[in-house]
Amino acid sequence: MRAIDSTVALFEGQMKHTGTSRNIIPTGAAAEENTLFAARAAGVVYNQLDLDREALFNNLIKVQESNYLEHSAELIVEDGVPHYDIEMETGTGKTYVYLRSILELAKNYGFTKFVIVVPSVAIREGVKASINSMRSHFENLYLQHGVSLRETFYRGDTPEEVYSFATGIGVEVLITTISALNTTKKDDRIIYRERDSLNGLAPIDYIRATRPVVILDEPQRMKSDNSTIAISELNPLAVLRYSATHDKVRNLVYRLDPVDAMQQNLVKKISVAEVLIDGMTTTPYIRFISVDRTKRPLKAILELATITKQGGIDRKKIALKQGESLAHKANNDAYGDIAVNHISVEYGEENAFVELSAIEGKNLLRRDESLGDENMDQVHRAMIRETIRQHLKKEYILQKEGVKVLSLFFIYSVHSYLGDGTNNLDANGNFARWFDEIYVEEVERLEQRTGISNFCSHDPLTARSAYFAQLKAKRGQTQGEYVDSTDKKERKEDDDAYKLIMQDKERLLSHEEPVRFIFSHSALREGWDNPNIFQICVLRTMNTVTERRQTIGRGLRLPVSVNNGTLTRISDPNLARLTVIANESYRDFADSLQREYREAGVSIGRVRRTDFAGIAARQNGEVSPTDTLGVAQSGEIFDVLVKNGMLTQDGEPTRSFTPNQVDFSLRLPEEYAPYEDKIIQILVDNQNTTKFVENEKNRNGEPRKFNPDFPRQLFSELWERIAVDTGYRVLLDSNTLSNKAVELICEATEHIRPVQIRIEESALDVHRSGIKTGTNLGDASARLEKIDYSYPLPDIVAELQKATDLSRKTIVDILKNSETLDKFIANPGEYMVTVRRILQSVVEDVAVSNAVFRPRIVDDETYMEKTGTAPRYRAELEPDEEQDNLWHDVTGGGDYLTEGAAMPLMLASEALAQLQNDRNDYPLDKLYKVAQPEKTDYDYLVLDSDVERQFAQKLESNSAVKFFMKLPPNFKIDTPRGKYNPDWAYVFEGEDGKKTFYVVETKSTHNEAERRVSENQKIKAGKKHYEAVNRLILSAKYSSNGSSLKILPKVFYDVKTHKDSPIPM
Repeated sequence: MRAIDSTVALFEGQMKHTGTSRNIIPTGAAAEENTLFAARAAGVVYNQLDLDREALFNNLIKVQESNYLEHSAELIVEDGVPHYDIEMETGTGKTYVYLRSILELAKNYGFTKFVIVVPSVAIREGVKASINSMRSHFENLYLQHGVSLRETFYRGDTPEEVYSFATGIGVEVLITTISALNTTKKDDRIIYRERDSLNGLAPIDYIRATRPVVILDEPQRMKSDNSTIAISELNPLAVLRYSATHDKVRNLVYRLDPVDAMQQNLVKKISVAEVLIDGMTTTPYIRFISVDRTKRPLKAILELATITKQGGIDRKKIALKQGESLAHKANNDAYGDIAVNHISVEYGEENAFVELSAIEGKNLLRRDESLGDENMDQVHRAMIRETIRQHLKKEYILQKEGVKVLSLFFIYSVHSYLGDGTNNLDANGNFARWFDEIYVEEVERLEQRTGISNFCSHDPLTARSAYFAQLKAKRGQTQGEYVDSTDKKERKEDDDAYKLIMQDKERLLSHEEPVRFIFSHSALREGWDNPNIFQICVLRTMNTVTERRQTIGRGLRLPVSVNNGTLTRISDPNLARLTVIANESYRDFADSLQREYREAGVSIGRVRRTDFAGIAARQNGEVSPTDTLGVAQSGEIFDVLVKNGMLTQDGEPTRSFTPNQVDFSLRLPEEYAPYEDKIIQILVDNQNTTKFVENEKNRNGEPRKFNPDFPRQLFSELWERIAVDTGYRVLLDSNTLSNKAVELICEATEHIRPVQIRIEESALDVHRSGIKTGTNLGDASARLEKIDYSYPLPDIVAELQKATDLSRKTIVDILKNSETLDKFIANPGEYMVTVRRILQSVVEDVAVSNAVFRPRIVDDETYMEKTGTAPRYRAELEPDEEQDNLWHDVTGGGDYLTEGAAMPLMLASEALAQLQNDRNDYPLDKLYKVAQPEKTDYDYLVLDSDVERQFAQKLESNSAVKFFMKLPPNFKIDTPRGKYNPDWAYVFEGEDGKKTFYVVETKSTHNEAERRVSENQKIKAGKKHYEAVNRLILSAKYSSNGSSLKILPKVFYDVKTHKDSPIPM
């Protein structure tokens, strides 16, 4: 009722007029004909508005305040007529609201002439069905007030009906499609043609004379210039615009978005049953979805089989630029050397294609085409089975409620259903054949489980029906061809199909009608829905930016029971649930749906300026029972939160909003301090906890400031010691490697199952903070179905040889000794990925464990050639018999220097120059403000984690730490595991004045089992590197007393956590 009351309040102060009539005098009519025209047109009843624009604007502000909406700066009018937006989510009773608003406006103000304009025949038929079903309800409410509604449907073929609309003295509603008003040429429109049957006037003259209140149903589909002009020519008193997705905001009167609708139980709850391939075949899966053209370079959106952190396989949509590797982006080596070779939108986005390199056979994919999905037929069969199974289960549960359950299939082509057939009875496409087979099986299964026979029809032909667009029959044909629907433009054949199903809407709710399963191609348009759709099976891909929202919109409306011809809404959330069966993970579905909502302007994961308006106001320290803060004060609070860094300008909570921290405060002004707890709760309820945003994108263009008092001497001493380069050699022990690999392969492949179809259902919980998944429904675990297929096995030995550089014999021995090749046959793709990852990890681990590091010592000439400067120190390698023997064994006794100049990773002068010239901007939440800048290089340190932040605080506060720095990204040590960039370097000075030099890696734990394998390997390599560096004896080259000072680098390499002290204990 709030939406209805808000609409009525827009005209508060309007006098009630009844039966006002006028004569029409056409513009430009000859004077002598005026009397004739007046006589012919006598009796037109019209609406009259007494309020001026100021009064209308004041009413609008009052309505917006009461609904906690931002105030309009002015009354927005088009051609002098105010346009009002009423935003209502699909399925929340939009048609009921505007029909009842008509009756309320008539009752309160005497407005009796209304024109409802809809974008399509489908919606027109839906409005017609709604009026018929609600007529007795409205009569019970309004006949006592002398108000009743009479509808007229204007189609162009019966223009004379406009006369009765214009002259009727009751509440007259004219319903028309926009296409009846806005053909390209004005003269071609019947509505503008003068007719003898209308006293020489055109239908538009009568409509204009009534000065109707115009209602636009789904106005975002009627926004062309022709449509705008056509609506203006109706001479409206006001325009009321009803939609879930307004293209732009005018005078917003009321808002009921998807989150509101879900939380108020005004629509069905949603769950998603994912039907996915569990495992990998030998052909890597690739599907081309679309091209991202938002910025250059172009990116192809591909769906790929990605490897999760847990080692599982998940299909994800990934954006790739030309030249990018699929294996790298998907973290899946099964893609080998396949890369994006070319992306084309030359012939339009609908004809876009992507060309792939390093792939045999078909290497060009157009939109929606795929490779590696040979099992999709079996997936589609499983989806049909899941839909039928869920349908029968719900029908069994809901039959006692008088609810007839319907299921809807969206298919990718008409041929997939009809095949060679021409109608529902002789359809022999795959979907029709599979449905018939599975339906019989599932009915028998349910009857066996329940013991109830004849629960429903055993004949699948009577249980299913299809609605497709049909072309007109050509000469010699008995019927027209059925064709795929199109979303690009309105087409008569599509409208005819939608009209048919809308006309059958009431019949489909009847238990006497056997049809329970509906097949349609596309048909994803507003107005195409049925309240008793409980399952939607999507046997097609969902690519467009609004397709998930449109899909669930077909079945969101609350279900109805039918008892003795009476329809009753069922709002029990345990019964009112829509299940979408999709070839997409429920997490991906939820993420995509949330993105669609946000792109449509729905507030998810953010706070609106008006969200604090409903907080109860305080008066003299007491909470007011009636007054709230209101919109203006809510906006002031919002601005304070933005200023204090708690929110972005878009209302997204930042990392600075940490309400669980001790002594946390929003730092509100005194007048709003009493409301802090309420405000924090609103922020928490609206915060997307899976994503934090930066306080600001950058520091307003101001780079970090280099410390003018930078301790160059300490830096130089530290750098000369820590920046020594090393080389390494590796001696691989094949027996150790093989034994370790066999053990890990046996353990990892134990859980590899045959390639199969996994079906798992999860509820989607829609909140302001985001759409959450994970509440499993039905059985506690996923249901699995076997896949029957044959495939060629790849040359696994060659593939593993290529990935690891191990010998063929070593790989064959490992595979044979593991005794797991049966897993390879059952699930070749997943087995290969698992074994490849294990072998690479084992090789790297053994390489790191057996690596021997040695400082790179060169002669002075080589040093000068490499660095462009003379060495400052003479380097001598301290003897270490064990390390020298190991190096000798690995290198085979080759020559190497033990005296000369130690090569640096980077010269101190080069490092200092790079530090001084850092002009990059960094996100504020990555920056740590230094309280004692004289101890480091910059006023802000760039940090990656809270562990680093806490360790930085300890370095800064410890008086024994004389200098510290975050090592720059290009400080990289070469290791068998790749380049390694440690975190910190610092100088510690003891009470005796002795300096100690540290290189430290900060981690959240000392437990190796809780860290990634790659992290442990790099730490192990780092220790070996600095053990080798510490063998150097450096002799400073100076001659003040004819001698040289010998020093040892003695760099302490360690791992520290945020709990550790930076100084030695």
